[in-house]
Amino acid sequence: MLTDRFGKPIHWRRQPDAPSPPQAPRARLPWPWMVGGVLLLGTGAFLLGLCYRPCSEAHSEREQIQDFLRRGQPRVAIALAENVLVQQSPRLCAEARRALAGLWYSASLDDLFLTPASDEALGPQTVLRWRTTEQKAEAFGLPRAERLPPARVAQRAYAAGLWPLADAALKEAFEAGELSLEGTQLRYATLTNWGYQLAFQRTPPQREPAVRLLATAQALATAYRLPSGEACLYLRRLGYADCTQPAPDTTDPMLAAARR
Repeated sequence: MLTDRFGKPIHWRRQPDAPSPPQAPRARLPWPWMVGGVLLLGTGAFLLGLCYRPCSEAHSEREQIQDFLRRGQPRVAIALAENVLVQQSPRLCAEARRALAGLWYSASLDDLFLTPASDEALGPQTVLRWRTTEQKAEAFGLPRAERLPPARVAQRAYAAGLWPLADAALKEAFEAGELSLEGTQLRYATLTNWGYQLAFQRTPPQREPAVRLLATAQALATAYRLPSGEACLYLRRLGYADCTQPAPDTTDPMLAAARR
């Protein structure tokens, strides 16, 4: 503390007319910047809200689908499941979508294998329906590991008497390198049964395609040394003394592979 010469403290007082010390001016943002910042914050909050919208587990829809399946109404269940899978809002949770896609896929294939084998109009359409089902399953995000491989599709189609579908699935399995010896034997049986159906169970008989199928089956038996003689027997019933006389399908992938 300062004192005078007599030791008394000196108290400093600002004179009334003394100027105040200068102060630095406050920085202010231009108003366009302030408006832009507000808009940016608002947009960010909006987008954040979109990203974090709660997803749907679709419990009620899944229960309805399973109920329709239990009541033997697969086509109603398929239509409902597909409608839920393709809708944009509400967004499905990942596990719910996967489960729903699995229900849809299983019901679609079950309905496919119920196609009457004797229906000449619907039978050939089964191949297109199967491929369309696989394409949609891929689009719905159902993993391939949770879908039927072509060889298994062929087995179920064969059991249902759907020869065109069984043949298409077996050829796809062969081209993918997934066809075993049992699959080759199943292919022979498929072509033989299909040819027999066209030759002896159709009115009128479809002789030309029947002979081509039976000749291809016979060529497969020869190429892969299969212990089977039914195709040759049916060719003889059609008037061919020599089973190798009629020409097989030269574009068949399994015959082409055997010739290499």
